[in-house]
Amino acid sequence: MDTQDTIAAPITAAGPSAVALIRISGPETRKLTEQLIGRSQQILANPRLSTYAPVYAEPPISGQAREPLDHTLVTYFAAPKSFTGEDVVEVALHGGSYLQTAFMKALQEQGVRLARAGEFSQRAYLNGQMDLSQAEAVADLIASETAAQARVARIQLEGRLSDAIAKLGAPLRELLAEIEAYIDFPEEDIEPLALEKWCASLAPILADMARYLASYSFGRLCREGAEVALVGIPNAGKSSLLNCLLGEERAIVTEVAGTTRDSIGEKISLQGLSVHLWDTAGIVNRPGELSEQERIEQIGVERSRKHLRESDAVIFLLDVEQDMEPQGALLAEARESCAKLILAMSKCDTLDEDRIKVAKSELAALYPEEVLCISSKADAGTAELRDRLFSLLAGDEQAIGSVMLCNQRHYHSLSEAKEAILAAIGLLEGSAPQAELVAFEIRTALTALNEIIGVTDNEDILDLIFSKFCIGK
Repeated sequence: MDTQDTIAAPITAAGPSAVALIRISGPETRKLTEQLIGRSQQILANPRLSTYAPVYAEPPISGQAREPLDHTLVTYFAAPKSFTGEDVVEVALHGGSYLQTAFMKALQEQGVRLARAGEFSQRAYLNGQMDLSQAEAVADLIASETAAQARVARIQLEGRLSDAIAKLGAPLRELLAEIEAYIDFPEEDIEPLALEKWCASLAPILADMARYLASYSFGRLCREGAEVALVGIPNAGKSSLLNCLLGEERAIVTEVAGTTRDSIGEKISLQGLSVHLWDTAGIVNRPGELSEQERIEQIGVERSRKHLRESDAVIFLLDVEQDMEPQGALLAEARESCAKLILAMSKCDTLDEDRIKVAKSELAALYPEEVLCISSKADAGTAELRDRLFSLLAGDEQAIGSVMLCNQRHYHSLSEAKEAILAAIGLLEGSAPQAELVAFEIRTALTALNEIIGVTDNEDILDLIFSKFCIGK
């Protein structure tokens, strides 16, 4: 990327709107302000103060009057105290598409280049305004659809993950310096007390790494959302439950078994967590040769089993008024396929307490946890089901902590760092530890930690990350 170019782009959404904000960043920003914006001296003399001024579609020509393109608010941000770390001007045009097009054309005629996807954020990173994990959080915050997504992105943007990584790296650098001092004097053997001290200093770092890595399970769900399948035999109440949780009639519900032939997916927010619910076709095993209709049904059944295997959690719907033997066999299969499963007896508004007790007793061997009783028709027990599902997905992370891994790249790099620290400890506890090998493993761990916050010269990694941003960021 050529950071000597001056770039510009709309940073608000495309289409007609009340305001269209155009951002200009780069070395020619002040000159462009003087050429295309009135009251430029006042604007440039007062950084961060919005000034009402005329905006023009062409530079001034001596002796000729110019007709303004628009009258609007203009704000100047002087380097390095701007989003990109460069001189920046933001022009709040009225939101008509003609005004945006005309002003962008005027900028391009003065040599300005249209910003690529993520280029403003990439310049902010390159100019030290934020580290790489914070830049990624900008994109996550823009894409957030739920409270959990917005919160984990905001926490990362505030630099809490960066601070945690710095706290992991600082003692490692001190230890590395001490070990390298031993390497400089090879005639001296490593004292046993030094080995114990080095191992002791690595133990809390390893514990913190393990804690952050454990947070990824829920952090990933906060960032990407959870996949949850509603599973059961035909006519077990899956479609009714989907409609109940959505609060609208999304799936067709009839008394005819097998009404749902294919999986239907819809999103809900569960305590701020995005959950993709799948109403799956009823799973039934049909021995022998299948009819044409049964072969079509079997395609839906295979898709249901795929959701059963790949979902983050499963809600198994049990209809105790139907044959329990095939449902018990399917429940056993579901438990083997998905570790996180909730068993709920459906249509409980039609059952008496004795029948419910008998069913729970019959299920105790297959499902020792508490069986929920729900009625989608009466909306009974569904609030408890929601709470149970959130607790199951969250695990030990009942509340979003101050530091949580939610990005696969971060998880991979921290895992590499942890493996290197484990290798260093193994070397130190060996019969003949070699300082050079221990130092190598610690340097490997530091390199992996640095990749999280972007202390890297790998342009391919940077291009891949920032290419996922939208234009204007």
